[in-house]
Parts: sequence; structure tokens; C-alpha cells
Amino acid sequence: MDCKLMEDLLPLYKENLLQEENKIKVEEHLKLCPLCQRKIIDYERPMDNENLASIPIKKIRHQLFWKKLIAVFSALFVFTLICHFFLKPIDLSYKEINTRMFSTNGEKFVDLYSYNVSFYKDPNENLLLNAWTNRWQKMTGEKTHHLFSLKEEGVKNVYYTPYTGGLAIPIHEEHSINGNFMILPRLVLSYYVTLVFMLSLLFMILYLFFKKKSAGKIFQRIGFFFLCYLCAHGFVKGTHTSSYHLSYDLLMILWLTLLFYGILQSFIELRK
Repeated sequence: MDCKLMEDLLPLYKENLLQEENKIKVEEHLKLCPLCQRKIIDYERPMDNENLASIPIKKIRHQLFWKKLIAVFSALFVFTLICHFFLKPIDLSYKEINTRMFSTNGEKFVDLYSYNVSFYKDPNENLLLNAWTNRWQKMTGEKTHHLFSLKEEGVKNVYYTPYTGGLAIPIHEEHSINGNFMILPRLVLSYYVTLVFMLSLLFMILYLFFKKKSAGKIFQRIGFFFLCYLCAHGFVKGTHTSSYHLSYDLLMILWLTLLFYGILQSFIELRK
């Protein structure tokens, strides 16, 4: 018989309401467990009226505290979803931007007119450009000019790489649109999902083995955290594990993981 079960049986034992078989088991446990011995002594100690009156008040305060936390986490979750709707990156195709290449004093420049631009220089001395926006910028923002010097960047060719799919498009003075390679998405999120899934299974198994001990609660909470990560990934990416905007996706997933975990733990504490 474990101490958790004894917490329910001790009041009945004190009032002599147990069956003889259970009464013998309780007495055998009390002989071996100093903690439960102290608890039975506390039951025998009379409580004054002030302490008796404070018990329901403390319980109400406990419930109100965790209800407030649930409300706070839920409000942050709704706010995050609204922000995600307006700030989620939207990649722009080549047709949705204005770009041109021109020469000045023998030096070539690329002029790109868009909202946000990222660029990457590959080992073959190619400059890879990409442009994106979001719903908020489409409503309130203005496009800006982005100027790139081939000499300053140390490149020979400039390509526009539409992350929405399709081949990379070379930017020349004649505006050729024949590509010869494709940019692939980053797959690191798939590694994270696989790792987190395996860890969640591991800690849930550990919880089943140690749930009657104090370590079981620790394993349970860690397992719940990993499960919250999987739920957050589903909200941000659905069933997809590839990403063209890794920093944004990963930060959003981690933030939602914390919110999910806070809501879950608050519900658990509220039920105690």
C-alpha cells in the first residue's frame, strides 16, 4: 500500500470506518512509514475554528489563481494566432516584384523593388535573392528599393529564387526568365519533430514505470512539454516539416509550446 492511497484511508481509519482487512493493511503500513505516522498524529490533533474556516478560503484562492493563469495564457494564445495571421511570411513570385539589372561606369547593379529581401551568396559566386511580405505589410506598408552591386558582393550572376516553387530565375539586362536550378526548403524541422516525438514517448514510458514515485511527476511534466511542442508544430506548419523561413517558424513553434504547456499545467493544478 503506497502513501498516496493512505491519504484517503487515514481519515476513515481514524473514524473506525474501514473494513477489518483494510484496517490491518493500514496498521501494517503505519508500522513501516514514519511519514504516515506523523499524518495520523496530525489527524488526532484538534484544529481551532480559525484554521477550519481558512481551509475552504485557501482552496478558493488556489482555484482562482490557476483560473486567472488559464485566462492569461488563453488570451496570449489568441493574440499569438492573430499576430501569426498578419505576420506570417508570404513569398513573392518573380512576377510580383519589379527588378532590373543596369550598368553604371562599367559596374553592374541589380535594383529590386519589393517589401522584404533576403540574399545569399553560394560557393559558385552566384547571388541568390528572395522577396517576401506579409498581410500586415500589404495593408499598411510600402515597397522599397534594394540595390545590390555585383562588384561589391563579389558575384558573377544574380538569380531570383522563388520559394513558392519553380526554378531559379537569372536576372539579366534582357530579363531572361530561364532558370537552371531550384532552391530546396530546409528540412531541419523534420529532425526536431522526430526527436521530440521519440523523447515524448520515452518520458511517457518512464512516467508509467515511476508514476508511484516522486520522479514520476517530473517525467510526466517533461513528456507533456514535448507533446505541447508537437501540438504547436501542428498549429504553425500542419503536417509539413519543411521550412523556407526557419527562424520565424521555429520561434513561433517554441512560443506556442510554452503557451500550450502553461495552459495544460494550469488545468492540472486546478484539478488538484
